Amino acid sequence: MRKTKRIGFQLVCALLIVGLVHTVFFKGSLSTGEENYFGEDQCNSYNSLNAVNSGYYASSKVEFAGYNWDTIGYNNDETAGIYGPKDTVTLLLDVTSYTFLDVVAKYEDITKNLDNLFAHLKLEDAEKIVKEPRTNKPFWLLNADSASMLKKSIRAYANSWWLSSSTGHKMLKDGEINFNGTEENEVNALRPALYIKTDAFIKDVVKVSASTANIMENLVVGACSSVKQIQLGGYLWDVVSYNDGVQHGMISTPKSSAILLLASQSAAKFMNGEQVQFGDNNNYYNSQAQAELENLHTQFSKLEPEVEIIQRSFGESKITDDGSIAGPNVTGAYFWILSTDEVEKLENHLRIYPYSWWLRSPGISGHYAAQVFSTGLVDKNGWISKYKNALRPAFCVKLTSRIKNAIDEEYFP
Repeated sequence: MRKTKRIGFQLVCALLIVGLVHTVFFKGSLSTGEENYFGEDQCNSYNSLNAVNSGYYASSKVEFAGYNWDTIGYNNDETAGIYGPKDTVTLLLDVTSYTFLDVVAKYEDITKNLDNLFAHLKLEDAEKIVKEPRTNKPFWLLNADSASMLKKSIRAYANSWWLSSSTGHKMLKDGEINFNGTEENEVNALRPALYIKTDAFIKDVVKVSASTANIMENLVVGACSSVKQIQLGGYLWDVVSYNDGVQHGMISTPKSSAILLLASQSAAKFMNGEQVQFGDNNNYYNSQAQAELENLHTQFSKLEPEVEIIQRSFGESKITDDGSIAGPNVTGAYFWILSTDEVEKLENHLRIYPYSWWLRSPGISGHYAAQVFSTGLVDKNGWISKYKNALRPAFCVKLTSRIKNAIDEEYFP
C-alpha cells in the first residue's frame, strides 16, 4: 500500500514537471507580468479585431473572407472615422483585393452582386458581420458624404467604383467623386463595405508593438509581424523583400535591409498622379525617370532624416547582380524603378497598379522602355520612351532605421 502511494506521488510529480517543461519550451517563458508582443502565443491571442482599438497593436488592414480590407472606422463606446453600430469595426474593400476587381456591374445590379457575395461566405464568417441598420444588408456601399471623409489615397482605386446614391454617384480611379449620374449601360467596380464585430477572430491583423514600432526591424521581422506595408515620407510602401540573415521575398536584398515599393494606395498622391516620359530614348542614365527619383530623395530625406537608405548601382556591365539598363552605368541611386527581372519575381497582386508604370530595363528597341500594365502584366517589348507612364519608385532601407511615424496611419483628413 505504501509502495503504491509512493508510485502515485512520483507519477504526479513527473506530470507536473512535463507540464512545466512544455509551458516553458513550447508555449514561451512563464509570465513575468509583462506581455511579449512578438511571441507565438500573443499572435494567436490578439488575432482579433479588438487589436484595432487596443493600445498594444495598431492596425490599418485586415484580411477577412478571402479579401483584404481597410479599417475605416470603429465604435467602441465612442466613434472614430466612419460611423458604425456599437462594438463594430467598419471595413472597406482594399485596393489589393484584386480578385474582386473583376466584379463590375450596372447600377441596378449592385444589390444582386453584393447579396451574392454574402451567399458565398462561410458560415463562421457570416456570423461575424453586423448588418447595416437601414438596409438590413450585410454588404453595402459608402455614400458620397462618408467617402469624402477618407483620405484620397484610400479613395483611389484601380477602377471607378459605385457610391450609394439614387442618381448613381461614383468615385473615379483618382479618388475624385463624380456626381453626374449614370450613363446608359455604364458599369463600374463594386467596393463593398461592412460592419464586423470587434470581438471577431479573423485570419490576419496587422500587429505592431506600439512601444517599438519606430524601428524598421520590428515592423518586418518577427514571429508576430504581419506588416506588409509601411508609411514613410508621406507615402505608403509595400514591403516586397527583406533580409534578416535569411532572404525573404524573391528580390535579392542586402543583409539587415528591406526593399520597399510604392504602394497602389499612394499612386494618386505621388507626383499628384502625373505620368512622365521615360526620356529621349531608353537610356536610364540621365533620363527624366531618374531625375524625378532624385527629386524624391531630396524631399524624402527632409521628412525621414533617420531612415538609412542603401544606395544601388545598375549597368550593362553587370556591376550588380541585376545589370539591366541601357546606356551608361548608374551608381549610388537612392531611389530607382524595378527591372523586368525584379518585377517578374513579385506576386501579381503587387504588380497591379492604377496606371501602367515604367521599368528601367530597355524594351524592344532603343526608343522603347519596358513597362508593367495596370493589370500587372509585364511588357518586355515596352512602350515608346517619349510617351508617358507612371513612376513607381523603390528603395532599399536598413532594418536598423528609426522611423518617425510607422503606425499612426491617418485615414482621415
